[in-house]
Amino acid sequence: MCARICLLLACLATPTSAEQTPQVERIMQIVLSQRGDPRSVAHLVQLARNLEPTSAASLYQQVAHRYLQDGHFDLAAEVLRQLLKQYANQPAACDGLSTLLQLYASGEVAHAETIGSAKRRSEHKRAGLFTFGIHLADQAFREHPAWAERPSMAFQFSVASRLSGQSQTAQGWLTQLKRARSAEPWRARALVEGWLQTNREEDAPLPVLCCPRTEKSPHLDGVLEESLWESGASTVAEKDPPTEVWLARDDQFLYLAVRCRKIPGIEYEADTRPRSYDADLADHDHVQISLDVDRDYATAYRLSIDCRGWTADTCWRNISWNPRWFVASGEEKTHWTVEAAIAWSQLTAAPPNPGGAWACAISRHPPGHSDQLPRSSSDKYALLLFP
Repeated sequence: MCARICLLLACLATPTSAEQTPQVERIMQIVLSQRGDPRSVAHLVQLARNLEPTSAASLYQQVAHRYLQDGHFDLAAEVLRQLLKQYANQPAACDGLSTLLQLYASGEVAHAETIGSAKRRSEHKRAGLFTFGIHLADQAFREHPAWAERPSMAFQFSVASRLSGQSQTAQGWLTQLKRARSAEPWRARALVEGWLQTNREEDAPLPVLCCPRTEKSPHLDGVLEESLWESGASTVAEKDPPTEVWLARDDQFLYLAVRCRKIPGIEYEADTRPRSYDADLADHDHVQISLDVDRDYATAYRLSIDCRGWTADTCWRNISWNPRWFVASGEEKTHWTVEAAIAWSQLTAAPPNPGGAWACAISRHPPGHSDQLPRSSSDKYALLLFP
């Protein structure tokens, strides 16, 4: 491997602008072919040193994204730290810092690492990551004050401060956002944090969904005949086509129910093949539910269910996250339905306490539509309360 890297370095010694794109692609292939080897970051630094700064910074960003997709969180963090260290004057560095803060503060990532992994992130280690991430951001803000003026960055810094126990620092950043009426949707999210500290008698700054307790678990057959779904709080995820989603809970499971009006012209055929993890749902009518445990409106569990009862799931950008959950689909003449249950142990260390709050986004994706929640639609997040 070392000989291969030295040979490539010689070939990349004096790149021209026209050569940048193919060189970036070759470096990507070499680094990612090392399949999570801790030495791959050092190799990336070597291979990218002769690239133009803009191309190199973009390459670091792409590699970090791929590591996040594959669940190599430590490697992704190291790449982002190198991006900040070597290319701090490039626009990609600001986005890299935001991603690094999200990674260090993410409750979803921290918990996902505990499922089926020997490398568990202890609370002590997580607290250390909070502190280190905040330290890096403080340094970056001193050198680049304009970064701190971004509403998304300010909010993310407030989240990291809140989760690390620095409540006064968090409140200071939230206060700035509350006063910035042009900073939506981040202003509304900052107002939510204040609302959660009050008696909540006034209307919440965001739409509110409720996840009530149930004494009797639903029978997962795809038929929404339980009184739980008839009386429970529901949300219209989309009005066109009409989409309803219910949530409920007990001490062991989070329950979901979905009822979607069929779209004229689309074939809703049953599929009796065995289901697989992370099915491609793009060609099937499906609903996507994002559960944001720590209310950062960035990292979240994403659970997708289609009209056949097939599923796909990610933990933030990690497509290799495969929680165990149970799904049953049903069909009516004009609607398709789904019931599902996922154990709390797949999502968090303990069920939410009464009065707890997550964020939640629900979206409907007809066949051929993107399965990603676009940034322009990120304000669709609502507040999910656990009475």
